[in-house]
Amino acid sequence: MRTFIITALFCILFQSQIFSAFSQTANEFYSKGVVEMASNKYSDATKSFTEAIKIVPHFYEALYERGRCYYQLQRYSDAIKDFTEALKYNPDFPDSHYYRALSYTSSGNLVEALNDYNALLEMDPDNIQGYLKRSEVHIQNTKLEKAISDLTSAIDLGHKNPNVFFVRGELYQRLGENKKAISDFSEAILLDPNHANLRYSIAMLYQEEKEFEQADENYSAALELGIKNADIYSRRAECKMQTNKYLEAVDDYTVLINNYRQRNEERYFQRAFAYFSAKEWDAAVKDFTRVISNNMNNQEAYIYRAEAFTYLGKEAQAMSDYRFIIRLNPKNGMVYERRGIMYLEAGRTKDALEDLEQAIKLQPTANAYFYRAAIKDLQGNKKGACEDLQKAMQLGHEKAEERFKSYCN
Repeated sequence: MRTFIITALFCILFQSQIFSAFSQTANEFYSKGVVEMASNKYSDATKSFTEAIKIVPHFYEALYERGRCYYQLQRYSDAIKDFTEALKYNPDFPDSHYYRALSYTSSGNLVEALNDYNALLEMDPDNIQGYLKRSEVHIQNTKLEKAISDLTSAIDLGHKNPNVFFVRGELYQRLGENKKAISDFSEAILLDPNHANLRYSIAMLYQEEKEFEQADENYSAALELGIKNADIYSRRAECKMQTNKYLEAVDDYTVLINNYRQRNEERYFQRAFAYFSAKEWDAAVKDFTRVISNNMNNQEAYIYRAEAFTYLGKEAQAMSDYRFIIRLNPKNGMVYERRGIMYLEAGRTKDALEDLEQAIKLQPTANAYFYRAAIKDLQGNKKGACEDLQKAMQLGHEKAEERFKSYCN
């Protein structure tokens, strides 16, 4: 009996020593693989981890690291198998869920990727990368509110990265929540003032919200940071027009004309209108003339050129343009309105009234009623003048209400 016990103890000790030797050899292969991974030698590392796993099949750390190598080598099916095996031996290993989710995403299986991210975050609710990556899956699934929720969780956990605010801002923008989008873009700009795309994006939002000064400022910043294309110059010019910076708009339209030659007829018209708005009549006439030379049927160009001629005291040229448009399109009420105003300012009341009545018949506008009211006033027709002022008010004329209160009450 004593001999049996001694023999048994010897066998146990011998097996323990053999297992220890095997384990030591497995750890050596594992350590070798880790070093190879650090040098981006992923193929070599997989071989080392494989040797370790052959010796100790339940070596979940080696399975996990080999899975990461397979992921880097874009062998996603093999990676998924290794992460699954690692989780079998250690179910409480959140990193295996994380990398298996990445592998599922890369292989297009978003359902399983989402399941893994959910498991990861249940095990580790403070895992910032888990929230960020799960938000990407939600975006691919067009679950924008859920993506926003995950990005918010990452931010609340202290991840103050400008790109996270940028992405969340874009999601708010897609949902039509522009104020929240502007808030996020502003936060991102505070963290990275030299982010050109952020400046461009927030400028477009400000413009959409009709906050033209802020839009102009951010378009200018984006240009200084290197974004130069036709769209940004065109958008900044529009903002400058809205804020009465007409000659600055001229500069942007000139850049478009000289450097981006597509749609040049439209650009010349826009620059002509900017000159017109700045009361640079000669320059406006020159650009409108160029537009007309390329398109004889551009009625708007004729109308504005005629008005510019009027301000320059060139009544004959203005009349010629108005007559041409009327021949081109006898039903263009705007032409009669503009010519009627010109007649009124020249003291030709009868001609002015005829044109304004024709304008109202064809295309009734607040302006036409307002100026016809002025003619009726000159004729002593107070009742008719007040009726026209009321119609001008209804159509939104800025000065009609003030005039009505002082004249008709």
